Amino acid sequence: MRQSALFASGENISPAEVKQYIAEHAPGSYQLLDVRQPNEFKEAHLPGAMLISVKELQDRLSEVDKEKPTFVYCRSGMRSRAAAGLLYSEGFTSIINMSGGLLAYDSGKAIDIEIGGRDRGTLYLIVDV
Repeated sequence: MRQSALFASGENISPAEVKQYIAEHAPGSYQLLDVRQPNEFKEAHLPGAMLISVKELQDRLSEVDKEKPTFVYCRSGMRSRAAAGLLYSEGFTSIINMSGGLLAYDSGKAIDIEIGGRDRGTLYLIVDV
């Protein structure tokens, strides 16, 4: 990752604004990009988020849709800020960093529960911890 990408300016919004956006828009019309490690993702993540760790992002840019608004988050907002900078430097234009990350989102955790295998989809359950 280029050093200049680490602190590139981009839009930062609060977790409350992310929640409001999600509530007002159809799933699939935006992306949630979690840039943490797989073990962190397994513990908790936003429902519908895709996982691409910040270390792998440069090599996996093709997995991120340039046409959709993309909310990038991590645990506290530092890795996601770096990831947002990288995406901007690669020509992505609708990248939004969630300030404060999951720590600021709330105390809820998203847990995947597979119903009848992957072909039947995934149910997301939000529980307060």
